[in-house]
Amino acid sequence: MKQSKNTLLAIILILLVQFVVTYEMNVVFPLTPTIAHVYQIPTHQVAYMNIGNAIFGMFAPLIGYAADKVGIKKMIGFTLFLFLLGSVLIAFIPSMLIYVIGRSLNGLAFFTMLGIGLNYLAMLVDEDKLGVVSGLHRIAFALGVLVSPFVGTYLVESYGFQANYVVLAVVIAILLVLFMIFSPEIKGAHESISVKEATALIRGQRELKMIAITFLMSTPAIFFFNYLSVYLDHQGLGAQTIATLYTIIAVGSTLGGFFIMLFSDKMGKFKMITLVSALIPFVLLGFYFSGGWFLLALGFMFGFLFDSATGLLFPVGSLIVNQYKATFLTILSLVMSFVNVISNIIAPTLYHVGGFMLLIVIMAVSILVSNLMLRQIS
Repeated sequence: MKQSKNTLLAIILILLVQFVVTYEMNVVFPLTPTIAHVYQIPTHQVAYMNIGNAIFGMFAPLIGYAADKVGIKKMIGFTLFLFLLGSVLIAFIPSMLIYVIGRSLNGLAFFTMLGIGLNYLAMLVDEDKLGVVSGLHRIAFALGVLVSPFVGTYLVESYGFQANYVVLAVVIAILLVLFMIFSPEIKGAHESISVKEATALIRGQRELKMIAITFLMSTPAIFFFNYLSVYLDHQGLGAQTIATLYTIIAVGSTLGGFFIMLFSDKMGKFKMITLVSALIPFVLLGFYFSGGWFLLALGFMFGFLFDSATGLLFPVGSLIVNQYKATFLTILSLVMSFVNVISNIIAPTLYHVGGFMLLIVIMAVSILVSNLMLRQIS
């Protein structure tokens, strides 16, 4: 009974951690003007201050490798410490360089937890419950996105920009202590993995295709979410309407997590991700050819379908490999962060050349190709 209680507590703690790191990842977007004011830089340069967040995320496989070698609980604890350190630096040292370093550490923690956090959850439950914990994991992610604009804006307007990171530091410190004390160290959760065996993970045909699928399916992370608001602003929509649309998208994302939780085990993860990803290109095209309140319906559908698909990337990835799952899943996290880095660099030029329509075409083609590749490995 004690082990059962600790298992449930460990699941709750990991979900709370995922909520917190996702909140931090997204809270900076609506705070761009505030960040520019605090650090005395032009607004359009704030995005460059956040690139380190994604670049450091590309080192997530190193922590995943260590998790397979020395134990996943220890490396989750180390990851939470990195996030704590990053938040403390930003909270108490008002320097632009320290902000970049702090956000970089937080980015490494975010992309690492996407992989080994879900892997740890999968180790805590039987295989037939993997869909449930995957859905809960995605719900925690979506809720972090949903509440970040409201909570972040309230904290900044009421107590100042650094207060947001003081709260984050306190919360993650509590979660770190609770996790290290109460969460079980799973027997057999780590394996003696060599560098040669780790690199062999990316040589198999199915593994390579899964990496390519993750790359292609991650394109909307920057192209869509960063430039939809720019496009709608150019179309004459007000800030309140745009904010409402993003909220509706987040609601759809949350329900996508419930969809995974309730039906992925029954339907099958490969079948579900193939089905929902096939519909995403049509919804994307709708954003360019539709207007008015129909955009809200499209926003809900996109949030639901996109998070249902991307929320299954790690569960499907864990089914691709039979061992060294933490390493492989953090390789997928590396791919996601790499896409973020590249997208942040090329998206302004692409938008300038072809507008939002060009970004939609790139995203739609990417998702379509990833869908075809999913059919090959399922």
